[in-house]
Amino acid sequence: MVARGKSMTYQSKILIADDDVVVRENLEALLSLDKYRLEFAVNGQEAVDKALRDSFDLIVLDVMMPYKDGYAACRELRAHSSTAEIPIILLTALDDRDSRLDGIKAGADDFISKPFDHRELRTRIRSITRLNRYRRLLTERTKFERVVENAESGYLLVDDEDRILFANAKACLYLGLSSDQPQPITDETFLTIAQRQYNPKPTEAWTMWPNDSPPAVQRYLVRPESETARDFWLQINVLEYLSSGPQPAWIVSLIDVTTQMTALRDAREFHALIAHKLRTPLSSLLISSEMLAKHSEGLSEQEVNQLSTIILNSAQQFHEEIDQILHYMEIASETLKSSSPCPLKQVQEMITNICKELSIVAVEFQIAEETADRHITLSQNVLEIILWAILENAYKFHPQGDPVIEVTITCESDNTVQLTIMDNGIHLSAEQLTRVWAPYYQADKYFTGQIKGMGLGLAMVASFVWSVGGYCRMYNRPFKPGMALELVLPVTTAP
Repeated sequence: MVARGKSMTYQSKILIADDDVVVRENLEALLSLDKYRLEFAVNGQEAVDKALRDSFDLIVLDVMMPYKDGYAACRELRAHSSTAEIPIILLTALDDRDSRLDGIKAGADDFISKPFDHRELRTRIRSITRLNRYRRLLTERTKFERVVENAESGYLLVDDEDRILFANAKACLYLGLSSDQPQPITDETFLTIAQRQYNPKPTEAWTMWPNDSPPAVQRYLVRPESETARDFWLQINVLEYLSSGPQPAWIVSLIDVTTQMTALRDAREFHALIAHKLRTPLSSLLISSEMLAKHSEGLSEQEVNQLSTIILNSAQQFHEEIDQILHYMEIASETLKSSSPCPLKQVQEMITNICKELSIVAVEFQIAEETADRHITLSQNVLEIILWAILENAYKFHPQGDPVIEVTITCESDNTVQLTIMDNGIHLSAEQLTRVWAPYYQADKYFTGQIKGMGLGLAMVASFVWSVGGYCRMYNRPFKPGMALELVLPVTTAP
């Protein structure tokens, strides 16, 4: 169940024009009981000037005023497009038929005779302002619907119960709805409809949908990658709350950010690829070359040959890695999932090798036997990048730079496996834990203080995992130092 807050209340704004100060004071005291926002004018001309400068839900005009009487002010207000539809009540001491006909001709909506009955006046004003709020809401919605109908982004009107009151053509396309259906489209909630195709991410950002706007982190709907299509990302924003009318509504935008998310993910993947692939051969090449250059005179022929062989092998490995990177650039559009699934039994070897490169000595494994024949559907390259990001964070943010890593692999179901990586390093604050998976700009923006850089790699991890329909969770280890990071990944039993 999605938690809800209280809707915002709308206060009608009323302009009252009367040259009698006693009448103005009486009306102020009377209408303040209903918490209206009140403005006053002392003659018809001042009333017209104020109405043209500001927006009102109702205008009350005394008929007999200096400079410009109520009839003339009413006619002028009806002549301006900005004030033509504002309800107008005429206050008059004249109770004859001709005076009322003059008022109707001038454009008045109602008449109240002086001395007025307090209860009658409050009832009529309450009725008129309520009807005007409904009219204004319908007008606003009509304009909104007309503007966004053919917009490039999706737009919705969602009520406090999360039912869709309106969806433009693009939103219908994103949600799999028929644009020919009457409004409201369905009794189902927006989230119910969305979850048929998408995963709301990060999960924590959707617990108060839609009324905690803006949320702590950006909300996304992610459609996982399939055999026939790449992953698809929608950024969900709550733009405004329309509080007046019979059906208050949230304006929601659905923006396709797949290109941005893919570009950012590919950039991070490419950066990780270069950093991890080239580090070992380049280090070996530099160290051996430096020894040969500085100590060649004191080295034996055998030692020179050994160093030369190391330099040659390192250069060849470096060349091979460069070729792989260039090949990666040529096929950068390939999917995250691999046509040759990565055997789960290789994960232990991958983690061991990464820990060795990071100088992490203590690594413990607990791997369930039933996982032996499972294959992770992610490509081996992507899986290696995910593991690098997790383990590098564990090493980088460990207080002594010497983490103890515990790895557990268990079967969640026939189609998923859970990989849990724990360390004995730091704990994160509750605020950091709510934002740790925030992809795109959020990770860079929020993790810039005491533990600078935290979150960049994890945001990339979340992007990869969510894109294939997986799940990730991070929490402080109870009663122990350090973090636990859980990944639920899609698997297959096919070789």
